[in-house]
Amino acid sequence: MDKKMPALFISHGSPMLAADTVTGAEYRAWGDALPRPKALLIFSAHWEGAQIYFGETSNHNELVYDFSGFPEVLYRLQYPAPGAAWLITAVSELLNETITATDRGLDHGVWVPLIHCGRMRISPSYR
Repeated sequence: MDKKMPALFISHGSPMLAADTVTGAEYRAWGDALPRPKALLIFSAHWEGAQIYFGETSNHNELVYDFSGFPEVLYRLQYPAPGAAWLITAVSELLNETITATDRGLDHGVWVPLIHCGRMRISPSYR
């Protein structure tokens, strides 16, 4: 029986969460317990505008280190996330609205919690 992926609200807190091994272990356990998604659709308050935009949809989303004054280790972290360009079309159809793709990359509100959920891999069969 297929498990349905739940809608989740994940607060990223401080960028220091990326280096927090205690909370990271909790995120990893959570990621292991969830069904494996085909893609992730994430709404980030770090990018606001009058229009809906999709972030980068290439095969590797670049990280945006949109903070300053933190330990150097945070600026060296990577999260190789595959893109899901087909999702732009699907969401555009659902909303009956044209959505523009941008090359913004993943802000820390996205990659900080997900860096610990590395086992929450995206399925290789996107559709």
